[in-house]
Amino acid sequence: MNVGLTPTCVRPQGSSIVDLTWASPDTMSFIEEWKVREDLESLSDHLYISFKLRTGLPLNKLVHRKWNLRKFDSDFFETALVWKSRESDVEDRMDVTQMRKWLDSVMEEACDAAAPRIGPRRPRRSAYW
Repeated sequence: MNVGLTPTCVRPQGSSIVDLTWASPDTMSFIEEWKVREDLESLSDHLYISFKLRTGLPLNKLVHRKWNLRKFDSDFFETALVWKSRESDVEDRMDVTQMRKWLDSVMEEACDAAAPRIGPRRPRRSAYW
């Protein structure tokens, strides 16, 4: 979960990132605004780490992002990725979180261009005799 290069342990001998925040893939989507707190005094050589834990459904559970792979056009997918990656200075104007969101959006748009989505399966109607 660690984001950035801010050291979590600061000593006279040097600093390092030794304190880590771990999360399962299912809980990662609930964690927001992870940061090392240089603004708080911990009375230790280790700095506090804070983050917000969102409640409710994770964002990735709200949207069904599935595509029909049998109809997937890999050439069109590649073309869509090349087209979107031509944006200049993308890396210069975004931090890691913004870059992740941008990349996620680009991948979703490329998949939408290359294949139709698959929606949730409809339940079968019960047989009526």
